Amino acid sequence: MGVIDVLPKCVSSVYFMYEKKWEKHSLGKLSALREASLAKEMYDTGLTDMGFLYMGFYIHSCPKMRYKGDYAPSYLADPEEYTWCPLEQCRPALEGHRYVSFAHPEHNLEGPPDVPEDDSIQEQELPASVLSEAQIIQTGRRGGAVAVPVITSPQWRRSQERLAISALLNGLGPELAAEVLLFMAYELTIYRRSGLMRQTWTSLRKPWRTFWDAHSTLRRALYPLIWLPTGIVFTQFFYTMKSVSGRSMQPTLNPDTSPWRDLVLFDRFSIRTLRKYERGDIVALASPIDSKLLVKRIVALGGDTVKTLPPHPDAEVRIPPGHVWVEGEIEINIQRGLLADRVLDR
Repeated sequence: MGVIDVLPKCVSSVYFMYEKKWEKHSLGKLSALREASLAKEMYDTGLTDMGFLYMGFYIHSCPKMRYKGDYAPSYLADPEEYTWCPLEQCRPALEGHRYVSFAHPEHNLEGPPDVPEDDSIQEQELPASVLSEAQIIQTGRRGGAVAVPVITSPQWRRSQERLAISALLNGLGPELAAEVLLFMAYELTIYRRSGLMRQTWTSLRKPWRTFWDAHSTLRRALYPLIWLPTGIVFTQFFYTMKSVSGRSMQPTLNPDTSPWRDLVLFDRFSIRTLRKYERGDIVALASPIDSKLLVKRIVALGGDTVKTLPPHPDAEVRIPPGHVWVEGEIEINIQRGLLADRVLDR
């Protein structure tokens, strides 16, 4: 998603966001090209003053900002005269100076920025009038947002949050500080806690990892035990392989007189969990006589009427709800609960 401002003489690129999984596709560059194309399209339609894409601040020492110089021709604004200078002419001065004026090179300052050795932020004293007027958003007892004085908030009692609030209020000044509502998102606190969790997990993982890497025999012995439960669950509730003996399902299964048995993949999930089966499915079922596993084909479902063959005592049988009629060498009326598996590909 791109955010832009359309100004009288340029398209200003404000921000561009995308899912991290798309990072390898360099979508930021694609966005820059599309925004430049937009400026040209507006120029071609008659906006003759529309001639530029403004890409925002350029920080030569920041790798994440230097990509802006990959597009040409590019220009940088002089901080004193507010004139534009070609980027290629600016690069030599930017390489060795912490401050550069392209129009007045004599004002350039050499060397890196002056950063004090102790760059920690000290809490700043705030006038009582500012503290009494400043307010911060809190969650009320009924879930709504309420504004309360900063000095009575839980954030003010925590040192890091108080430091951030005092720095912000000093920067705003007394008049503006009295007009804004503060909201703390706790990003620093979240990062600190997650960092502690990562550090704790790393310290616990290292000894175990060292032990695991040093005992290859133990690893080989434990790997089957680690995967065994997964295999058991998979074969009990999802899919399993069975060899089929007998000739009752010829010619579909064991179609010839070879001593070899067909090996069949059965779908247990559809039968046991989804209760999904149709006429024509080949199923495995427990025999109602001796509980042996039989493999037959579903011929009729509950509500169907089947014409039987001798020696069945009835010429027609209506299948009760919750039952199926299967056939192989002989016809059997089977209750649905006895069905165990279904052949995956019939």
